[in-house]
Amino acid sequence: MHTPILNYTFNVGDINVKGNTNPEEIESRVKKGMKDAVTEALEGTRREIDQNQLIDVGE
Repeated sequence: MHTPILNYTFNVGDINVKGNTNPEEIESRVKKGMKDAVTEALEGTRREIDQNQLIDVGE
């Protein structure tokens, strides 16, 4: 049976997934994206602050 090709764009937290592929590949990319994002956060290699977020660091 032929699997339809899907056009997709969605976000899971800070993970942005785009492409043209089948549902199994989408799931694979999302799982890899989550793993990479968690690893990156734990290693402290990237820190992003939402432009709309105010942070009080105290004085």
